[in-house]
Amino acid sequence: MFLVYNKDKKVSIYDSEASDRSTRQASVSLPSSWTGDTIEVYFAMRRNDSPETSDSLYMGNFQL
Repeated sequence: MFLVYNKDKKVSIYDSEASDRSTRQASVSLPSSWTGDTIEVYFAMRRNDSPETSDSLYMGNFQL
């Protein structure tokens, strides 16, 4: 799961299906209106057969 927080707009977007452990890839669609804004990115994992989620990992902040 990826969570993206837009600091400038004070809005977050998350996608619990954004990544696949087997391919080691992830993607999240962000609004084009966020161009130029600063975002904070967090990542967490969960098993398909369980509602339990790992602790989140802070990936950093980025300017779009």
